[in-house]
Amino acid sequence: MKIISCIKQVYDLDIVLENDWVVDETTNKINIDYANLIMNPYDETALELMLRITDSSKDIKTEVITIGNKKSEAILRKALAIGVDDATRIEIDHELINNPFNIAKLLHHKIKDDKEVKLVLCGRQSDIFNHGQTGQILAEKLGWSCFTNVFNITYKDSYFNVSRTTSSGIEHIKTNNPLVVTVTQSPNMFLRMATLMNTMKAKQKPINFISKELSEISEDTNEKFYNLEKLTVEKSKKNCIYLNENKNKSINLQLSDLINNSLNKGVK
Repeated sequence: MKIISCIKQVYDLDIVLENDWVVDETTNKINIDYANLIMNPYDETALELMLRITDSSKDIKTEVITIGNKKSEAILRKALAIGVDDATRIEIDHELINNPFNIAKLLHHKIKDDKEVKLVLCGRQSDIFNHGQTGQILAEKLGWSCFTNVFNITYKDSYFNVSRTTSSGIEHIKTNNPLVVTVTQSPNMFLRMATLMNTMKAKQKPINFISKELSEISEDTNEKFYNLEKLTVEKSKKNCIYLNENKNKSINLQLSDLINNSLNKGVK
């Protein structure tokens, strides 16, 4: 059996200034190239979750997949250094992977023929664009079950035990079917550190390389691929309303009316 964790290299947004969120209208991009490149935080949690499954089941193979240029191999090396068996990089023009449909299409093309794969983990969302849809679209293409907001998975007696958060509380699922999960961050889930020796060894390990064009995949599947037409940064608007106690309505009732009016405006 094999488990795959999909990881992504993103900019460290902690050092990006608010005034730097400016869209270049000619390229439809925001230039924050000065920021450091790191592994997407949600993907780190998914990767650690995968490794914890293999800690108790040594016969499970593990693989990480990323989509990107040569620079993105840094996060693959990091994954190899902490115990992942294989790493794959899908090379493609990064201008074409700005939406979850194209990302899921590439991942599906890589995963669909590997009969060993029984579990695919994705971070809940990416720090780039924050779509939060790739895992669900990938599951639909594979025809597998999908569970979102997962914070823990264990594997025992050929069954996956999945724990996830829902609007009504915590849900526990037991299944032996192949599945895709999107992982949310957990206060007790931090990515393990690699030793210096394993880091050096990881630099010598081979990384599987796939070069693909979305047009090739579209010809195989008769599906369209999507382009980014326009990108805008929404400026926040702040309004302040002062509520005063009066004879007709208390402050609580006034606040309730404001909330209801605001919600009703959003309903069409």
